[in-house]
Amino acid sequence: MVKNFRKKTVCILTAILGCIVLSPKLAFSQTLSVSESTKNITGTWEFASRNGVGGPNANVLRINHNTSTNVITGRIYNTPTNPGQCIQGYYLPTPRRIVFIRKATLDCTSPAIQFYHGSVYYNGESMGFEFHSWDSSGSALPLPETGVDANAYVIKVSNTP
Repeated sequence: MVKNFRKKTVCILTAILGCIVLSPKLAFSQTLSVSESTKNITGTWEFASRNGVGGPNANVLRINHNTSTNVITGRIYNTPTNPGQCIQGYYLPTPRRIVFIRKATLDCTSPAIQFYHGSVYYNGESMGFEFHSWDSSGSALPLPETGVDANAYVIKVSNTP
């Protein structure tokens, strides 16, 4: 009986130690598999709607991504008739996480009015966001006291901002 208990104990300990030794290697190898298309998100991205993307007045997100610091800057809601507003944030390529704030002016001197966070999809050709608005400065639509939370989806249309 003691002999069987020792064998079971050794088997269980071996299994536990094997998991401890192998798991970090497996997890580490998974986090390093960043495709070339998701390393740099510099480019022009169009907001998708029920009607697809594009059109003469499509809303555009233009991103400049500094790959050495992971800082992103650019413009949002840029159309042929509107220069858009400033964005500032960061992008982490390994988890494909993007975070930025939108400011009410193009020169980035105004307070932040929205916060965006989301993910770049595995192929680097699209992104999904959740955004939170707490100030309607410059908007024709007043916000409720609690602000607005919504989702957005963009598709890459160019590698240049």
